[in-house]
Amino acid sequence: MSALVKSSLKLTMEKYDIISHFMDFLKKYSVPEKGKMTKSIISQNIPYSNRHFDRIFKDFSKYTPFELAEIFRLLCCVESIKRGNTLKNTAYDYDFTPEGLSNALRSKMKIDVKRIRKQDFKFEKHLLISNFMVRLDKYKYQMNKDEFMFLLENLDGEGILAEMSSQNPISEIDKGFELHLAYSKIYDILEKYEGIDINKNTYENIDLQEAIVMHCILLANSQNGTNEFTVRTTELFSTIFLITFFFDVGSLKLENQIYKLFLEHGIKEIFNALKEIKTHTGETFDITLFCYSQCDKVIVQFHPVFKESIIMFKGDTDI
Repeated sequence: MSALVKSSLKLTMEKYDIISHFMDFLKKYSVPEKGKMTKSIISQNIPYSNRHFDRIFKDFSKYTPFELAEIFRLLCCVESIKRGNTLKNTAYDYDFTPEGLSNALRSKMKIDVKRIRKQDFKFEKHLLISNFMVRLDKYKYQMNKDEFMFLLENLDGEGILAEMSSQNPISEIDKGFELHLAYSKIYDILEKYEGIDINKNTYENIDLQEAIVMHCILLANSQNGTNEFTVRTTELFSTIFLITFFFDVGSLKLENQIYKLFLEHGIKEIFNALKEIKTHTGETFDITLFCYSQCDKVIVQFHPVFKESIIMFKGDTDI
């Protein structure tokens, strides 16, 4: 690994640690005890200026730290009302006026007190803030080691690791291991979700990447006439991992008030090339992911060969 790459990775890890620290701080921050979080409070707990921290944060979220703190405050209000507290008492507890809280719930969350109190309203805990999977660059992710091993077991449980060409599903290499995924099996899964349309308002009111993926899976099932998750838990988590890794979920493009889930051109060309090779020669190859541990984290990225192929197909060297 070159000194430049090491330096870049170290800087990225430092940024991630700062973001993770802020997320943990936000989760533990009690508005009823301490009052609403302000930009001043954020700057007192993060070793950057507000402007610089905003820039760092935008690598990880579509919101600024303060905007995310405000969303978290609203979600805490939703949870309080769901527990049976009145709108008035909840508003005063979380530093709103009753009218201000009611308006914020309607305008930013698209819900009202009546809907919150309905038994069929499900408050999704993972919408608060998630440290599950953090994007480091377009083709690289970092996640908690225990969570990654859980995902790996799910991939294995669904047989995605079982149908390999000439290599074992997992090959140990220096400082890490390679994860070999049968390209046809991956593409069969991804093809079910490519092209799904996500309404602008829906997308902009889903706060986190995993929540968007869950929405896409539910939407695909709805189009098949089920409107519920009918897959096993292991299959669900396998799908979440594959969609999140292979689709650029964090930067969907808006066209005609619709966001569309799509595979990047370079990645799609790799799949097409592997399919063509199999059709004409009978040979089959795996999509290889390189995984290495760093403390209690695992970095997952495309094998350099595939990354170079993506660059070649895409004509983009800024990765």
